Amino acid sequence: MGLFSDILSSEESLFVEPMALDFDYQPSVVRHRENEQTEIVNQIKPLFSKRNGNNLFIVGIPGIGKSVCLKHVLRELNSETDEIHTIFINCWKKDSPFKVVNQICEELGFTWTHNKSYEELLSKALELLNKKSAVIVLDEVDRLTDLKVIYSLLEDVFRRSLILITNHKEFLINLDTRIKSRLAASSLEFYPYKLSQVYDSLQQRKDF
Repeated sequence: MGLFSDILSSEESLFVEPMALDFDYQPSVVRHRENEQTEIVNQIKPLFSKRNGNNLFIVGIPGIGKSVCLKHVLRELNSETDEIHTIFINCWKKDSPFKVVNQICEELGFTWTHNKSYEELLSKALELLNKKSAVIVLDEVDRLTDLKVIYSLLEDVFRRSLILITNHKEFLINLDTRIKSRLAASSLEFYPYKLSQVYDSLQQRKDF
């Protein structure tokens, strides 16, 4: 009997659907975050009337559904209208202004980004964003090495809701006053799940 003879083959698994336990799993319904989702939607609503949306600062410890809720809201928004751009950027991966505007350009269909400067890409990103309204989410925003891109998005995108997500409450407190005054954001804190809610969410994944 070999040392590895009892290991499951690539076609076998202890789980019926391993994807449901994946970190990036996106449930079709986000339970126990209904109030938070309603608050997010309320900040976005003015965009439907072609008015400027409200900005939102979201805080909470890791792993309690902040990103999942935002992705769910954006998915619902995309199914409702094609008149609002939806941009979700993970600043842990895109940690510089250049990387942020580069992703915005690519998501909006402009792929000729090679050898372009930050200013050139920013100009193109703003041009594309301003063709419609926009919801722009900067997740893990505290990982940005330079916050000038936030200032530009606030100043030069005509109709938008900018949503900043972080694990650190002090991020907003320490934000540059020029950005903070333009942001004028409401705050939404995500609190940890109760044990019964964790159980129910795991049951949801089991039934996936």
